[in-house]
Amino acid sequence: MAKAVIKEICIMLLLCIAILLILGVIFYEYIPSNKAVPNKLATYATPENVQSEINEKVTELEKPEETYEITSSDLNLYKQSHSYTSGKVNPFSASVTVPENEQANNTNTNSSNTTNNVVDPNSTGTFFNNTGLK
Repeated sequence: MAKAVIKEICIMLLLCIAILLILGVIFYEYIPSNKAVPNKLATYATPENVQSEINEKVTELEKPEETYEITSSDLNLYKQSHSYTSGKVNPFSASVTVPENEQANNTNTNSSNTTNNVVDPNSTGTFFNNTGLK
């Protein structure tokens, strides 16, 4: 039985080799054996007008960025002058304050058909009101 299995394996190997040889002969013309590789072309040089634009863009990008520093003493001064409101995305943006007498006028006029913008006195100017709890 072992001799029969070995014979079958040898026959299969010979059959595969024969098929590969036949395919090699059939497709011999399509297999490239001496393919000509093109020579390396001359290096690319950018035109002068493009090179000048590139140099202008590079000099614009090389400008140093201005940085500002605000110390705690500066923050205290801004808080005292009411030009700084903590908790905002832009704490130095102008905040809208409405005096109490104008708030009373706005609530009275809202009962009529005219619409006025009323500013909530408890609002901190952020998306969520600051309740002091986390």
